[in-house]
Amino acid sequence: MPYESWIEKSFREKGRADERRNLLEAAKRLLAENISLSKVAEFMQLTPEEVQLITAAQN
Repeated sequence: MPYESWIEKSFREKGRADERRNLLEAAKRLLAENISLSKVAEFMQLTPEEVQLITAAQN
């Protein structure tokens, strides 16, 4: 495995966090359009539990 500096690791982890945040924001928008929880989970490749947390945060 090639060496990875702390800064490279930091950027890689930040990229993953940003990607996850973007998915969650998109899921919020779908839920606001009354798309079913199960469909949102399927489309966004999230677990139903994650989508439920989004729903709870909106209320």
